[in-house]
Amino acid sequence: MSKENVEKVHGHISNAIRDAEYEGLITKDFTYNIELNFTDNAKKEEDKFVSLSEFKGIKRKAKLDDTLESVALYLASFTAARHSDLIRMKYDDINLINSTIHLPGTKNEHADRVLKVSERDIRTLQRKIDALPRNISGYISNVEVVF
Repeated sequence: MSKENVEKVHGHISNAIRDAEYEGLITKDFTYNIELNFTDNAKKEEDKFVSLSEFKGIKRKAKLDDTLESVALYLASFTAARHSDLIRMKYDDINLINSTIHLPGTKNEHADRVLKVSERDIRTLQRKIDALPRNISGYISNVEVVF
């Protein structure tokens, strides 16, 4: 972890340990005066994210390939779906008539949502899914394949 992240995590843990010591749950603050170890400095902002041209290249490649992984990348490129949303998607979550995609949210109770997407993207997505073997469970993903 970067120095910045190590210091941040150490601060949170130290506060919790000091509280536990104050309340008599532990007798000694084992975070006091420890040496922090880190692997590298924080990444520069430009290194944390893909550029627009890189993003377009990833989407273009995902659009052309007919693999489960490319379906996941393509879908994530225009929905910003989380991995946990993607692996829980069923065929019925894609509505070609209304050009909507239901994302069975997993982060919290408000994460379940329906997104309006372009007709071009939903047609491409459906074509890609139709090119794959159909999963009898109703899920687009089979859990053995990580995407």
